[in-house]
Order: sequence, then structure tokens, then C-alpha cells
Amino acid sequence: MTQRRRSRVMVLLATVVFSAVLLWALATMIWPGPEAYADNPSIAITKRPSSQTVQSGDTVTFTIAVTNTGSVTLTAVVSDTLAPDCDADLGALTPDESTTYTCTSPVVTADFTNTVIVTGTPSVGEAVTDTDTAFVDVLPSIAVTKTADPTSVSEPGGTVTFTVRVDNTSAETVTLTALTDTVHGDLDGQGDCMVPQDIAASAFYACAFTATVSGSHGDVVTDTVTATASDDESNSVQASDDATVTIVDLIDPVITAITVTSNMPTYFYDPGLADTGGEVFFNNLSGQGEGQTITVTVSFTDAHPYSL
Repeated sequence: MTQRRRSRVMVLLATVVFSAVLLWALATMIWPGPEAYADNPSIAITKRPSSQTVQSGDTVTFTIAVTNTGSVTLTAVVSDTLAPDCDADLGALTPDESTTYTCTSPVVTADFTNTVIVTGTPSVGEAVTDTDTAFVDVLPSIAVTKTADPTSVSEPGGTVTFTVRVDNTSAETVTLTALTDTVHGDLDGQGDCMVPQDIAASAFYACAFTATVSGSHGDVVTDTVTATASDDESNSVQASDDATVTIVDLIDPVITAITVTSNMPTYFYDPGLADTGGEVFFNNLSGQGEGQTITVTVSFTDAHPYSL
């Protein structure tokens, strides 16, 4: 073999070796490895809306979506402890397959955050899981009662005591932030009414104040109290109630009883007088009843002072 031919062979051999090394390097960079071809189970779940606000007693609706995000078929089961209507057996989901459904939680009365769990089980290997949460905020509720004592006064008016009661009908504590009256204004500081006040679930706050109610005969004075409260999510709620006071005509006093007494009862006889009066008897034989003191007590119905 000539020198020239030997050189050509060496060049060709080097080229082949270089090409083989280059192909190996490229294959190493491109090939993901054996793990890429192994089973890779994965699953995902979402629960929407993630947050919602409702009235106490409402029914809450959720939308749940489950997706097989892995490379093998999974048997999917959904579990939701606080909203059992959302439990579901979804059957087999192939890779990249999704399913969506709606469910409800009826008669919600208190705030809650619930967690939904999906479990995906492959034909071979361990199960995989995913979770999502949703918050339900129930608005607070209160009830107000207002009473007046007395419910009527003689003209031109008189003093009335008003009692206000605020019941927390929520399942959570609320803060009473304001008490206002259409006639008497802000009640904070009037009588024993004070705000703010924390009222526990199913508890109440009560206070009373006095005011002068004036008017003419036949007037009906109505005033309304409004309570404002809020919960720990700053949701505000109001409730109102009213009380009425009737202005009545002046009346003359009426005698209800007449009592006559003596400091010498031995010489005195009272047969019992009617409210219209009558006779009493004194024993004054031989002057023995002389000098006794007679006391007459007359009782009247209540009357307006200006009529006396």
C-alpha cells in the first residue's frame, strides 16, 4: 500500500469515528431517557367559585372540573366532606381527558371553607391525589324589637321609656356598630345604650332610654330604631322596628275610695264609704268621744297634673 493510499484510509477512518461520536452525542441530547417512557400518573381538580357570599339559608352551587394530567388511564373518585352532594365516581379518565359537573350544598347557615379531594387510581401502581378549596361567606342577620312604656300619655305629652333589643340570628358573632332613631337620633350614650357591642351567635343586646313624647289629643307618635351590625368579613346588615305612643285627652280625676279613721276607734264607727261618700257615726255618750281626731283619706285615679 502506498503512502498516499494509507493516508486516505486514515482520513476516512477518522471521519467515521468522528461521525459516530457526533451521532452518539446528538442521540444523548435528544433522547429523554427510559423514564420518559415509564407510566407517569397525575391528576388535577378545581372547585369554582373559589369564594362566594350568600344569605343564610341559601343553597350554594359549585362547579368541579377534573383532568387526567398524566400518561396513564386513571379511575377518578371525588370526595367532599362538607358538601357531600359533590362526591362523585367519575370512572376511567384517559390521559388529558377532563370532566366537569355541578353540585350543591343546601341550606347554608354558617361560613365554611371546604376541601374537595380527587383520587386517581391507575391499573398498576399507586394512586395519585389533588385538592382544591372553596370559601363560602354567609351574610350576618339580626332582628330588632322596640317597645314603649307607657304606650299612651295625656296631652300635651309625657315621659316614655323605650326599650331596644337586638338579636343576633347569625351563626357567628356580630358587632353592633350603630343604633339610630328617626325621632331621637343617635342612641349611643342615651340611657344605657352604648355602641359598639359584640353580640355572640344566638345572643342579644338590650338597652333603654327615656324621652318626652308630645302632641295633641288623638296624635299617634311613631318612631323607628335601626340597628347596624357587621361580621368579621366586614359584611354589614341592618334591621329596624318601631314603637308608637298615643296622645290621649285630659281626664278629670275620679274618686276611687274614701277612708275615715279616728284616734279613738272605740267611740267611732265607719260602715265603709263608697266612692260617692256617705255617713259615719260617732259615740259621744257622756262626752266620752269628745276631742277625737278624724282623718279622711280620698284616693283618686291618676290624672294629668294640669287637670287638678
